[in-house]
Amino acid sequence: MSRYGRLTASRRLGVALLVGAIFAAAGPVSWATFDGASRQELPRYSGELGSDPTFEWAIPSWWPVSLPPPPPPAPPPALTPTAAPAPPIGAHFHCQYGSPYYTNAGRAAVLDKLKAAGVTWVRMDPAWSWLETGRGIQNKENLAALDTCVNMTRQRGLNIVMVFRGTPGWANGKAGIAVPPTNPADFQR
Repeated sequence: MSRYGRLTASRRLGVALLVGAIFAAAGPVSWATFDGASRQELPRYSGELGSDPTFEWAIPSWWPVSLPPPPPPAPPPALTPTAAPAPPIGAHFHCQYGSPYYTNAGRAAVLDKLKAAGVTWVRMDPAWSWLETGRGIQNKENLAALDTCVNMTRQRGLNIVMVFRGTPGWANGKAGIAVPPTNPADFQR
């Protein structure tokens, strides 16, 4: 290896002192530091030469340097729009009521309007006393009207909440439609 290929420790110290003297003669040292990879200017550093190990290389602020502008930032990733699910909206509809309130055409018109308005749930409240007039005696006409309402509602893709009301007199000793049955098993069957 040639004698210039390697600096001895004393020569390195001499070079460091010479560089330090040059910088000291120029006045206080204020460094503009640059990131070695992107060459973007980092916050200014003032202090002793070599006392900040966080930057890769530094240039004194008085040194004539022209650096290329940093590249533009990468565009943000494209957002994929996702539609939030519609909140469940419900309406109460006495669909099972017959004439003079509703015909099948009238029921269909009301259900179509509910669907168009964004309703997703329909609440129906048939009366137990209306469906079962005596123990085990079912009113077939009223059950058929309720079946028609359920089928028409489901054909439109609407969900149903069925709430039974009105206890028949035979189930509670004729205490009134708002009084629960004497024997809960009558309602369960």
